Amino acid sequence: FISKKGKLKLGDFGIARDTEATALTAAGKTVGTYAYMAPEQISGQTPVSRKTDLYALGCVLYELLTGRPPFVASTPAEILFNHLQDDPDRVTTYAIDCPLELEEIIEKLLEKNPDDRFFDALALQVALDEVKDKLAKKASVAKKSMSGESTSYTSEQDAAELKKILGKKKKRKKKKKQIPVYERLWFLLTCLVLSISFVAWAMWPLNDQQLITKAKGHYEVADGIEWDKAIKRCDELLERFPESIFAIQAEELLEDIEMIRAEKRADNNQRNNRLPKSEAERQYMKAKAFDKFGDPLTALEKYNSIVELFQDTTDKKNRPFVNLSRRRIEEINKKGINNSERSQIVNNSLLKAESFYNNSRYAEAREVFRSIESLYKEDKQFEKQVAFARARLDNRQVDPFPFDEYIKNEKDSESNGSDNEETDESDSTEN
Repeated sequence: FISKKGKLKLGDFGIARDTEATALTAAGKTVGTYAYMAPEQISGQTPVSRKTDLYALGCVLYELLTGRPPFVASTPAEILFNHLQDDPDRVTTYAIDCPLELEEIIEKLLEKNPDDRFFDALALQVALDEVKDKLAKKASVAKKSMSGESTSYTSEQDAAELKKILGKKKKRKKKKKQIPVYERLWFLLTCLVLSISFVAWAMWPLNDQQLITKAKGHYEVADGIEWDKAIKRCDELLERFPESIFAIQAEELLEDIEMIRAEKRADNNQRNNRLPKSEAERQYMKAKAFDKFGDPLTALEKYNSIVELFQDTTDKKNRPFVNLSRRRIEEINKKGINNSERSQIVNNSLLKAESFYNNSRYAEAREVFRSIESLYKEDKQFEKQVAFARARLDNRQVDPFPFDEYIKNEKDSESNGSDNEETDESDSTEN
């Protein structure tokens, strides 16, 4: 500020922010201005004192003489770090006509350690007065020396003073800034080599055994996305290694995924009352219904029909259902189902449903009756069973089905079997 008498004065509004938005005024944090903050004010390790103000005054004097604060950086954090670690450029770097004595005073004001600064403002004022006197004497000595006049100084004093005035200014050695490890060349080169090695390893193509192992791992997760990855691995194996010993395994894995997905889609279509996407799908779901009902023999006939009808087709929609049918045919044949068991399966189901019906378990009974009516309505061999099931579904009076006769036949066959066993035992005893 400029007073009415023309004097310059420094004012401080405490926590007021400047237009550069450099103030730190948050509650519980350091308060000050970045460009003029003393190290102890930033770190908080030593208490703020009058010497903190002397440091700020040194920053102001430095700026008055050079036109810039001691430290200039792009971010506040850098400025604060400079105050803590770095020494500012000499004043004479920017103001070559600055007296050395005044420069030394500013350097003392900007010492990092408060104990190395002036004791207080009075001590600073005394030092400034001394500089003022010394500069006046130096001007007189230089003037008289250059004009050849004698002075009251001794020759040694004259030589020392003149050397200080006219001699080269000794540059203060700046403290070498230590480069962090992560910025050093050897560290960066090492990271670069490791990164390139990792990328090369990651992108190195897999061999056929690794591909099939990866594919099986994705397949076992039983997830749609993982199955897509398994398909990708198998396709890559078959493309790159068509003669590999693992090619057959890759083809089988692709067929399994195709069958599972096709069967799930067919189940969803049936559950949501949507039409089948192909004739093979319709026939397969019909065969599966007999299989689920417990009539594997009829299901076997249906599965065989599917294989015969669609095994030579070029339509890809049919292929998974042909493979599904083949697999189920193999499973049923292993059990050794014969034709005589077919009637027993249907009659046993009717007996089971009639038992549910007589015990007022109507929902369970109706489910069995409905299955019999749906599955065997076109089979003349089971006209009586279908008629009985329809009557129960319609709650109509019907003639009793000859269950007793069936049960009697079953008991007779069982007794004949036991008689045969006794005969065998007696024969073995006689022998």
